[in-house]
Amino acid sequence: LSNRPLRSATKTVLLAAAASLLCLSLASAANADTLSGTVLKNSAAASGVKVTVYGAGRSSATRLGSAVTSSTGSFTVTYTPPAAGLVYAMTQDASGRRREMAVVGPPSALEAKVVINERTTVAAAFALAQFFHGSAIYGAQPGLGNAGATARNLADPATGKLSSVLANSPNGNASDTLPTFNTLANIVLACTRGTWADCARLLKAAKVPGQSAPTNTITAIAGIARNPRTNPKGLFRLAATKKNYTAALSKAPVSWLIGLVYTAGGFNAPGYIAFDADGNSWTGNNFAPGGTSGIGAGVTALSPTGTPLFGGLILGGGIQGVGWGGAVAPSGNIWIANYGGDSMSLLGPSGQILSPAGGFKQGGSSGLSKPQGVAVAADGTVWIANF
Repeated sequence: LSNRPLRSATKTVLLAAAASLLCLSLASAANADTLSGTVLKNSAAASGVKVTVYGAGRSSATRLGSAVTSSTGSFTVTYTPPAAGLVYAMTQDASGRRREMAVVGPPSALEAKVVINERTTVAAAFALAQFFHGSAIYGAQPGLGNAGATARNLADPATGKLSSVLANSPNGNASDTLPTFNTLANIVLACTRGTWADCARLLKAAKVPGQSAPTNTITAIAGIARNPRTNPKGLFRLAATKKNYTAALSKAPVSWLIGLVYTAGGFNAPGYIAFDADGNSWTGNNFAPGGTSGIGAGVTALSPTGTPLFGGLILGGGIQGVGWGGAVAPSGNIWIANYGGDSMSLLGPSGQILSPAGGFKQGGSSGLSKPQGVAVAADGTVWIANF
């Protein structure tokens, strides 16, 4: 054989390989997302700050891309999002102590633009606190995704402002969550707009007894979220040096615990609460809608972010005088004890009625009589305590 055919074949293989690489490159470009935004220290631009986009998976966090902010605090990062999990962005200055973050979203609903500031930092760090491993975030679904969605109920990553959920009734001025949240943002601001000594004071004040001191503002807030009785007076003194986020607390709190109130869904004297595998809550109501009398005949199901599911109040299937007991079975079905009906009702995972009009009854001296507590064993057996 001569060398000529061999060279020709080699050239053909190289051309084919180049074509394949070109196709892969084009496919990656087609799947890429762009995150642009601004990093702020309250209202001041944070220039020269590194912004890194991460993908949080089940057992690790993957760096997806990074950029450095301009003199106006703006940045643009092009990255390829993961197929699942959660995308978040973290900032870091030269000291490594001043760090801020924001949740970008699940791969199915990513923000294209974000404002990263102290409020988005507190929102993300509090909501994702249980998923921190050092400064990295990862964990199992659906908890990871539910936590990311909850962060958006505290601060809006698209604007850096309070979310409408936190800012308005039944939250807003009706509870101490809003001023506590703003005070926590001011604590972060004491470092982001303070000196290195100010940052050192924050990290020292946020140290949980028996644990290592946090290394930056993000891990400090996540640690406070996991241990809300951490040094209320000392941290409050730091917040008093920066009062840019209002309305804030006027004195040190008993703890840094924050919670959101959800009222939609037909609630009226809710009793038991049960959670399914997706993190949805199921609650019975002691009273009928419209007053404090009448037997409750409905069940309220909410998403992990407080949105009513399945059209609101679930009625039928013998639900009567519910509010004392309920449990989710391994199958995902929900068993409900009807105190007023001497019966049990059964709902499907999508709120469908699976029990007859009068519920499931068992008469006689050993039957159901004002049932209250309910538990379901791993094999699906239902255990019921009568009043």
